[in-house]
Amino acid sequence: MVYNFFERCLFQGRMLQYLAVFGANISLVSMGMHFGWPSSSIPILMNENFIHQFTMIETSVLVSLIPLGAIPGSLLGEIISDLTGRRNLIVISTIPLVVSWLLLAFGTLKYFYFVARFLAGIADGLLYTIIPAYTAEISDPEIRGMLGSLLQMFMNFGMLFINVLYFILNDSLTTVAYVGAGLSITTLFIVPLMPESPYVHIQNRNMTAAEDCLKRLKGKSDISIEMKRICEGMFIEKKDNDKESCVILSRYKKCLLISVGMTFVQHFSGMIAIQSYCEILFSFQTFISPKLANILYFVTFFLSNFALLFWVDYCGRKPLLLFSISICCLALSIHALYLLLKDRLDLNQSSLDSVELFAVLIFTSAYSAGLQTLPILITSEIFPTNLKSTAQCIGNIGYSVYSTMVVIMFSFFSENDALYVPFFIFALVCLLGVIFVVKFVPETKHKTLEEIQLSLKQL
Repeated sequence: MVYNFFERCLFQGRMLQYLAVFGANISLVSMGMHFGWPSSSIPILMNENFIHQFTMIETSVLVSLIPLGAIPGSLLGEIISDLTGRRNLIVISTIPLVVSWLLLAFGTLKYFYFVARFLAGIADGLLYTIIPAYTAEISDPEIRGMLGSLLQMFMNFGMLFINVLYFILNDSLTTVAYVGAGLSITTLFIVPLMPESPYVHIQNRNMTAAEDCLKRLKGKSDISIEMKRICEGMFIEKKDNDKESCVILSRYKKCLLISVGMTFVQHFSGMIAIQSYCEILFSFQTFISPKLANILYFVTFFLSNFALLFWVDYCGRKPLLLFSISICCLALSIHALYLLLKDRLDLNQSSLDSVELFAVLIFTSAYSAGLQTLPILITSEIFPTNLKSTAQCIGNIGYSVYSTMVVIMFSFFSENDALYVPFFIFALVCLLGVIFVVKFVPETKHKTLEEIQLSLKQL
């Protein structure tokens, strides 16, 4: 009752949109901590004094288990999203997330770590299937890009937060895990206060609830225009209600091509390998200590993504994506060339340490300012409501496959002292990504979801 009063007084219109997206993304701080966990944890796990000493192969498995766990998580999210609704599925995803952190906190047996990482992957698949769709459906076109970018900003904050915690708490694995579990549990108290997507209510033929939800989200009593626009758009979608027949249609095949292609470039740029082995990558630095370089990396990662919030609805998706991939390609090429020359010419490493550090920081700035977020945002915009969860599911499976391949490749060449090879491959993928974006990716800035569907039909 008290909450409803304050919502009516203060949290109407776009303010409620901001708060709802903020609440939906809270669990992603904890999820981001899982992605940042390997960078500081792997040196501890591989230390000979650790109770369960891990090998390089075992740590690469630990890194790969999140993308592998995302496959069943994505499939489960796609299957039950229409049954549970967007909001309830976010709550459900909290369960494997909390359990994963508790297993890491106890850590009495070695296999606890592997189970924990796989459960975190399931939570990742669930969250990335549903949150982009929820954000796109409740946001006004003018701010949809910014709100969609919050997903990765919260993830990046979690990555930075866990590495700072490790630095402050003197590498305490247990304490950090309890903090992650506590952040996950807060989702259970916040998400029930959020409004459900009006698209879900309309799908369930609950027009009264949809109208009430739209009034709160738009901050006005007359929402007849919005209701008409959404209902007409969903009526057109209903003609293609069979998801398999929808994919056969040319425009949906093109949407699928765009989504899969962007996901390939996004994850085959090598980010998961670089951020997972960040501290080890900088372990030979004399220019700066590995721990400080690691924190500097994640600070840069977070700040660059934060800046994207203010650019994405002004500059547009496509120009930012092209700029991001181009700079990533340049930075990866410089880093690969540095590693090759160091390996072949036996260069004085101490005099060139700064080259490696700055190349990685430039790459992470460019990646975080576009390539990390925009493929997910564009995918949530170009597919119709009845296919959004399916599209995100396919994208998540692609992420799982590509990320696992990247981690295995990175570990293999690292063990064989040829680390320059994967960096040249990452740079080549980014170069091909520039061509792909120019040819296939549409601009969706300031368009309603229904306008995007109409423009895709004309392609």
